[in-house]
This record gives sequence, structure tokens and C-alpha cells, in this order.
Amino acid sequence: MKFQLGRRKDLNSNEQKKFREEEEGEEGVEESNSPAPRGLTLLTSSLFLVGEVAGCGLLSFPWALSRTGWSGILLMLAFAGVATYAATVLGRCWIIICQRFPEYRYQPVRHPYPLIGQLAFGKPCRYGCNGRGNLVILIYISMR
Repeated sequence: MKFQLGRRKDLNSNEQKKFREEEEGEEGVEESNSPAPRGLTLLTSSLFLVGEVAGCGLLSFPWALSRTGWSGILLMLAFAGVATYAATVLGRCWIIICQRFPEYRYQPVRHPYPLIGQLAFGKPCRYGCNGRGNLVILIYISMR
């Protein structure tokens, strides 16, 4: 039941705090009349994403390796390290935002990267992140 707290938009911050305290007291209680979940679960959507990314990478990896030779392996490892570092920094940014702005902690955020940009550098950065994301999607669609 803790996940439903984000859907309680009709409560102000004091009422949300009271609602959280009441829920923490009823931790072992299950509601039998709750509706069945709809859509994809976290596990299913994660498997779809991993399959898509791994599928594209496995198909293009041998071709890229044949074109670049041994230096391609070092280059791919360097890019993997940069991507891992960027993901770590973005995760830390999101944790900081959730600590400083409690309204984002309990409500799902549809576009977290532009939100991180807006809170760090203002509205122009949010528009830049949205524009860059749209450009990447257009390039991806045009290449198919």
C-alpha cells in the first residue's frame, strides 16, 4: 500500500505525513478489495528494455569489432566506463532531489532528466534536455 501514497494528490503535505504514519502502523495488514494491477510490472518492463538493448548490441558488436580491430575493444570499454559513471551521477542527483524536494519522493515523475536539469540550471536546461531527447528519438526513428 505504500506505493499508492504517490497517487493521493488531493492531500496537502501535513495530510500526506499523517497518511504515511497511519500506513506505517498498518504494515502487516493486507487489503483484499484492492484492484488488480494493470500494465507492465517493473520486472517485465526491465526484461523488455534489456532484451532490446542487448539485442541491438549483440547484432552490431561483431561488425563494429571487425571494423575497428583491437583498438575497438579499448574504445568500447572506455565508453562502457563513461556510461556507468554517468548513470551513477544521475542516480546520485535523483537521490539528492528526493531528499531536498519531498514532493518528488512520493509522486511518480514522468520525465526525470529534464527535471534534474531544471532544478540544477533552470528552465532553459529543461527545454534543452527535452529538445535533445526528442532529437534522439527522431534520429532513431529515421534510421530504422
